[in-house]
Amino acid sequence: MLKDATKLISALGCIFLLLIISFYFSKLSTVKIASNSMAPNLLEGDIVLTYQTAPELGDILLIEDISGKPFAKRLVALNGDKICYSGNQFTRKNNYKELMGKYIDSHGNVYEMYQELSGEQYYNTIYTPIFDPTEHCISVPENNYFFLGDNRTRSVDSRIRDFPRLSEGEAYPKLVFIIYANDFSRIFQIIR
Repeated sequence: MLKDATKLISALGCIFLLLIISFYFSKLSTVKIASNSMAPNLLEGDIVLTYQTAPELGDILLIEDISGKPFAKRLVALNGDKICYSGNQFTRKNNYKELMGKYIDSHGNVYEMYQELSGEQYYNTIYTPIFDPTEHCISVPENNYFFLGDNRTRSVDSRIRDFPRLSEGEAYPKLVFIIYANDFSRIFQIIR
């Protein structure tokens, strides 16, 4: 009798453990980066692990455009934030930015590389400065977020597209780390 009870408890424990593991891993997936709009942090062809979580300022999320095609962009402003942009320059209240030097991509294009801060996350951005005397300032509408690519010169993002409609408190795929890259030194690099 005791032997049967032990087997039952072991079986129930295994089932419980399998349920927990399957729940945890159902939040994980992978995505292949389709363009260099997130360079220098993510490059075309990178395969990245994602994890379903509530978004935070500075996270790179996998979101869908109007046609349903997924793309990776950085969350740089939340609903109610006042933001301004002119050409490739982006500012938000208390937005830290420091010139780090030059960045040359695989095609020989030269960009200025900056370190920026969103929320509590530092990350690198690149762009070719474009003079645009027109400054666009907006307040991010309620229940909306503002997304930018880290390659400000080559990114189609919230500056051009409609704001993706995301609900606060919902979980979205956050890009966590690179699991494959053409440059093997970048494999298992944590995404910031």
